Amino acid sequence: RALRKAAPTLGVMDLSLGQDNAEDARTGALMRRLLDTHILSSCSGVFGAFDESMLFRGGGVNGEASSPVAELKSQFKGVFHNISEVMDCISCQKCKLHGKLQLLGLGTALKVLLLPEHLHATALSRSEVVALVNTVAKFSHAILAAPELAAAHSEQSTRAASAAARSVPDLSSAGIMTSRDGWTPATTRSLMDAAISAVAALASDGAIGAADEDALVDAAVAADPRVLILARHYGVGDPSKFAQHALRAVRSGPFVGYSSPSSPSSSRESSRESSVDAVVVGGGLAGLTAALTALDRGGRVTLVEKEGYVGGNSQWASSGINGVDLTNATNPDTVETFELDCWRSSLGGGAGAATGATLGCDATKSNDSTKSNGNDSTKSDGNDSCRAVGGPSPESVEHIPTLAAGSVETLAWLRDRVGVDLSRVGQLGGHSHARTHRPAAGMAGSTLVLALQKQCDAYAKSGALTWRKKTRVDEVTVNPATGAVTGVRWIDKDGNVGYDSAKSVVLATGGFANDREGPDSLLRTYAPDSIRFATTNTKGTTGDGHKLAFGLGAQGVDMANVQIHPTGFVDPADPKASTKTLAAEILRGAGGLLLTRDGRRFADELGTRDYVSGRMLAEAKAEAAAGGLEVGEDVSLDFALVLNDAGAREADKHVPLYTQKGLLREFDTVEDLAAWLDDELRAKDMARREDTKDTRREDTASTVLNTLKEYDAVAKSGGPDPETNKTFFHNAPFLVPSGKFYAGRVTPVVHYTMGGVRVDNLGRVVRAGGDGSVIPGLYAAGELIGGVHGRNRLGGNALTECAVFGRIVGGDVPVASSSSSVDAGGGAAPTAAAPARTARRDVTRDELSRHKSEESCWVAVYGEVYDFTDFLDEHPAGAEAILKYGGTDGTGIFDSVHSRDMLDDFDAIGPLVD
Repeated sequence: RALRKAAPTLGVMDLSLGQDNAEDARTGALMRRLLDTHILSSCSGVFGAFDESMLFRGGGVNGEASSPVAELKSQFKGVFHNISEVMDCISCQKCKLHGKLQLLGLGTALKVLLLPEHLHATALSRSEVVALVNTVAKFSHAILAAPELAAAHSEQSTRAASAAARSVPDLSSAGIMTSRDGWTPATTRSLMDAAISAVAALASDGAIGAADEDALVDAAVAADPRVLILARHYGVGDPSKFAQHALRAVRSGPFVGYSSPSSPSSSRESSRESSVDAVVVGGGLAGLTAALTALDRGGRVTLVEKEGYVGGNSQWASSGINGVDLTNATNPDTVETFELDCWRSSLGGGAGAATGATLGCDATKSNDSTKSNGNDSTKSDGNDSCRAVGGPSPESVEHIPTLAAGSVETLAWLRDRVGVDLSRVGQLGGHSHARTHRPAAGMAGSTLVLALQKQCDAYAKSGALTWRKKTRVDEVTVNPATGAVTGVRWIDKDGNVGYDSAKSVVLATGGFANDREGPDSLLRTYAPDSIRFATTNTKGTTGDGHKLAFGLGAQGVDMANVQIHPTGFVDPADPKASTKTLAAEILRGAGGLLLTRDGRRFADELGTRDYVSGRMLAEAKAEAAAGGLEVGEDVSLDFALVLNDAGAREADKHVPLYTQKGLLREFDTVEDLAAWLDDELRAKDMARREDTKDTRREDTASTVLNTLKEYDAVAKSGGPDPETNKTFFHNAPFLVPSGKFYAGRVTPVVHYTMGGVRVDNLGRVVRAGGDGSVIPGLYAAGELIGGVHGRNRLGGNALTECAVFGRIVGGDVPVASSSSSVDAGGGAAPTAAAPARTARRDVTRDELSRHKSEESCWVAVYGEVYDFTDFLDEHPAGAEAILKYGGTDGTGIFDSVHSRDMLDDFDAIGPLVD
């Protein structure tokens, strides 16, 4: 229609580029051919039925639009602005381009239809015409496919009608309609249609309210005999009389002697499920831990997860889980030391605040600003002044003692009850001792999630646990009289609505680091400055639990404290991606160094996260002040993370994984590393600074070499580093004969939300108001809760928080039976018999190569061939991550991410043979 209306303008519009006369002539001919198409004339009758000039015409004074109409017009425009903003969140540049092109095409069509024709010539740009034509092409493709879709719909409708014919109620059971009266199932369907048509007409005219409309529609689709008889006599001739009598009949109660069938629409509204002891919302580490703990006590649990898989962000945590291991006599760590480290970190500041680590802090940098790494108990004057004007001080860190003390038993529980290997220990930034535990094989988060899932699966087989995946909880139901929790309402992937009754609901939905859009965006509400950074969090990290809890009157704490992690990988293939892969802190714990784009160190790599991020921001500000790139412009916030051979061997799971993903690159010499800095991070373009920290040589290679020599000299002396106060020098020296280097681009990213819902020492959600009362039956655990980290979270404490508080909550929810299914020795819960396995057979490489599509995806791992077809949609990293290796041997990438235990859930087709 827009094409037809704009035809006079488009027919004479100059669309030439002026570069190729033949091509310009062809473009003009194609446009004329398009405007001559018979569709534009054959559909003129349909087109004439619409008049957009009436769309925003109101009844205001002097022809002006009335306020509601003006508001509607503003909202109408706002829809396109909102969609346009959403487009910016799409990481795939090709998809983003296609999306914006189609959006522009639809917008242009509306522009044409809403503007008077005489304004088209001046209002339409060439880019808008291009987008309009592309959108017309999409509609053309739809028109071509329409007959096929119509045929499919007709076939489906026929099947549905046949099924309906079998299920339409026999109203003769009511004693008033019999076959002798010519009453058949077809008659019932016809009168149901007549009744609903009458109700729809009345509702459209505003003659009945929403409540009456609902009552009449429910009665009609339930085939209430009284309503159908009234529809037969009043429905068409006098809808108002029909509604009057039908409402009176419906309100009088159900028809005696007639049992109505289930409403066709009610198939999407499930009946309330049988009660369980607890509903756990969220399937990350906190939710799984809470569920297993309650199950071990004899409870019955339903776990609801909105994704198709469990794990959440927990499965991506790879550096490890913090815990004080009192069984290790060689480690001097104590609960008191761990607690003290958490307290120091929670204050933020360190040198980080003095240099801008806390967003919004612009205090003047003191001369010693780089010398405190967040580990010192003393603070300089610059730090104190900055803390006063920086980000919000912690409202509460009341749960730090619980976190530190609980880590001891939780570490033992994970090893003994869950069966997780946590044999390797590392030291991350801000920690006084090595206390970050990880498995010898696989990544910490995915290993923990997999082990807990297996233990929970055993209970699912026995019936004690119910999984609800691809299901979203949209309401926590409460008793209106007492305010106590009664369960949850959920919506599954097909739109079916259901309820689960429980005396306790555990919210374990994670943080809100990816809740960027919409009027209820928590990031925009509490930490709008953080929106400018990319995030490491999954798409589902949108604060669902926060919103559910706040809707019930829960108190929030530290909601404005959002952690900016210093090292999110910049993918060379998609440098502007809004979601980035975290460069795990273990890379720096293993001795990795952070360098500016031109090869200089600028921070203690083992300082707290806010300190390191602050030093990055300070470097970017200094370059901008010297006339270089503005902060946030292009590569201004990109830095290099560099490991040597020894560090790469210690991070032997992470480095191969990041290398295969193209996030880390291997270099044989300092010169090669420097050339990469010049090419990818534009080292030579950095503005030369006048301050004493500008230690560059004539070329990047000389600068890098000098940086590494100075570092090795300080490390050999035992430190501390006079420039950064660094005292731990893991895997030094950096320069060794024939040593390789591994480097990647990193940038600050939104990683974690320290704030959340306030809970008491048992994980019960506290009401807002300050009286300390709790919402009966409502619990929370994991990143969702506040009062644990303050301004800054220590690396490795995320998994600790989930496991410690998950166990506390799971141990406190009331269960009908307090008997434990686990013996004192930590034996596994009862398991059901395993299903029979399919007979194994050999698979040749040629046969394997033919199974590499979504319809059939086989991958060889450790010499065995597995069919992962049914697992594609459930894979946490997406189907593409598996399809990429479909039909091939994927052992390398699998081994760098997972442990062999993960394959226990899959039956191999058989061995791979040549």
